[in-house]
Amino acid sequence: MAAACESSSRSYSPLPNEQFDAAHEAYERSSSQQKEIVGDLRRLVAGVRSGNEQIRMLSVGPGRGMLDLPLIRSLAGAGVTAQYVGVDPNPVACRRFLEGFEVLDPDGVSLDLRQCGVDDLPPGPSFDLIHAVHSLYYVDDPAATVDCLFGRLAARGRLVLYQAPHGALNALAELFWRGDRDKSIWFSDRLESWLIETGRVFEKRRISASLDVTGAFDREDPRGRLILDFILQTKSCDLDAPVRAEALECLRAMSRYDGGRWLAPHPVDSFVVFSG
Repeated sequence: MAAACESSSRSYSPLPNEQFDAAHEAYERSSSQQKEIVGDLRRLVAGVRSGNEQIRMLSVGPGRGMLDLPLIRSLAGAGVTAQYVGVDPNPVACRRFLEGFEVLDPDGVSLDLRQCGVDDLPPGPSFDLIHAVHSLYYVDDPAATVDCLFGRLAARGRLVLYQAPHGALNALAELFWRGDRDKSIWFSDRLESWLIETGRVFEKRRISASLDVTGAFDREDPRGRLILDFILQTKSCDLDAPVRAEALECLRAMSRYDGGRWLAPHPVDSFVVFSG
């Protein structure tokens, strides 16, 4: 696969905001990760609620709120009073998150959604729980971002980072992500090494999941095209034919056929970092 990509003269442009949001939605809804991560976050919320009349939460890169809205719904259903802050640079995703929140209209939960990055978040009260789900791949300086987030934790607060291991699916994606980057992407092994190097106290847990990539092999399936776009982080229809064909061959080779569906391994590592 690497040889085919390196021999192609075409550069791999990142997805524009509208297409990134649509591809992200298709990809995440095709993964079994979602239910597991929401359940994980609910348990963490329960852990920081003790003694707090109101909890403050920060979501880094929530997108259109596919994880956050179910979590907010569960907070409201449990009678939790919460201030929920989100930061995401994608205006399309922010608009759709706000629309979903307005429809949800949860009792006791307020939302402050900002179209910006972590560095642009103004000083303010600290947070009881901060979560960043598959967000560190996209920041210029992951170490500085994690340091910044850790500094925003309240006493006994929790920072939870969800990062994928450098498995077959992400090894494939990395070939295309490198098209506009001159540094390595932080997958979970690099994050874990940095946390150890900096003396952070954390717990790590592997969440097993699978991604349904069946539609990616059907060029006439619009949702399948979006899934492939997100895997490769570029418009798959614009790839040279040999590169696209070899990417699909690699995707099929890493997947298992089960019940008429092609399922790619889609694990994620959860790092819960403790403030003290």
